[in-house]
Amino acid sequence: MAKKSATKPADVRAPQKRDFATGDASQRINGAEFVAWQERLGLSNNAAARAIFASPNSIATYRTLGAGPDVALRCRAVELGISTGDSWQFIERAAKLLAQYRALHP
Repeated sequence: MAKKSATKPADVRAPQKRDFATGDASQRINGAEFVAWQERLGLSNNAAARAIFASPNSIATYRTLGAGPDVALRCRAVELGISTGDSWQFIERAAKLLAQYRALHP
């Protein structure tokens, strides 16, 4: 009786995380942008991890591969000075002021 050989697909890759599954690449943050964000704020890997609620291992990945839109949004919020201690009312007022500023300075 002939043995059946198991065949593998030629290109076996692990599926990418959901972070990378966005249809709009403009919402992502690439590795160079993440490193620049970290340098602008003077954050170490551990400090960046605490600021955006990620693990230090994730930060290392973001620095090389980039990250999805959820991480990009957290980075923008940290850069704008929004923290977990801010109330929703404060954030809403800040958003209105930013909208007014953008209307005056396109």
